[in-house]
Amino acid sequence: MTQKGITFVKYFERWYETYRKPKLRPVSAQKYHILMRQLKISKLGQMELKKIKRKDVQEFFNDFGKTRRRVTVLDNHKFIKASFADAVLDGLIKTNPCSRIEIVSVEDNWDVMKRKEVREKKKWLELDEYKKTKLYLIGMLNCSFQQDEKAELLFKNNKNEIVSVLKPRTYVPQMALMTIYVALKTGARVSEILGLTKEDVDFDSATLNIDKTWDYKFGGGFTETKNTSSIRKIGVDKEFLRVMEIYFWWLDKHNIKTDQGAIFVKEKVKVHNSLPNSILKRIFECLEIEPISLHKLRHTHASILIAQGISLQVIAKRLGHSDTSMIQKTYGHLLESVEERENKRILEVI
Repeated sequence: MTQKGITFVKYFERWYETYRKPKLRPVSAQKYHILMRQLKISKLGQMELKKIKRKDVQEFFNDFGKTRRRVTVLDNHKFIKASFADAVLDGLIKTNPCSRIEIVSVEDNWDVMKRKEVREKKKWLELDEYKKTKLYLIGMLNCSFQQDEKAELLFKNNKNEIVSVLKPRTYVPQMALMTIYVALKTGARVSEILGLTKEDVDFDSATLNIDKTWDYKFGGGFTETKNTSSIRKIGVDKEFLRVMEIYFWWLDKHNIKTDQGAIFVKEKVKVHNSLPNSILKRIFECLEIEPISLHKLRHTHASILIAQGISLQVIAKRLGHSDTSMIQKTYGHLLESVEERENKRILEVI
């Protein structure tokens, strides 16, 4: 780290290996590797560390942000600024050249209509849409549990009807349907759902235990949760437990082997989130609901709880957040409507 004349990209690589890599999950490490590839072909990356000025960093982000969304630019700004901060602590440079940098992103060039379109893009289901989707999904599960484990579910558009036909497939569509159902009912992350085992479903205490994830993006296998706050127990209702009970019965009946006990991952089959996303899209087509992704079922779960007046602390804990800041940032306008409603109740009380 003290080598004279070291370039910034070389310093950044060594800094990453020393200070960041040991505690990173693969999905987070991937962000650093993408940035390192970018630094290798940039002027900033090839500059000598001690000769870098603030304008050099600003020029890098001016170019970097032309084709990237703001959230991506902010992530990379955070990484680069932290590496420079450690270089200051190590005495390699005197000041942090990444301080007071203006963030540039592709959003800066959007016109008013484009901004409006993105802002109004559907982020979650409304309560009536949630109820319709849940009931339809339960109907699909009832239908599919009566079919062979290799059945492919086909949909008839404009009708609430499902056709199940036998196909020589390696995947199990019932597992994808259950992944959707658990996401809808718990707000858990996809990796957390795929990491569930039979032991995680506690029928006696009516809770779902989350203490690990499934590394579906990088080859499979159990791995740690996103952070310590993600380790939690989620309360579930009788309907959820009944569906899980039937699902376990169905697995045993067809002698379906799961990978390392992960109940929604079939043995010797690499799982992707594309299958449940594809099925979810078809469900919305049948119900004539504007589609959202599987991940946004997590947003749906949170938004419904907020609308029902559940405390932010309880919601944050259920979703696996360390505090309520992410809830407040993501669902600000919903919180405003709840606050307005509660203020009216206050006036009635006093």
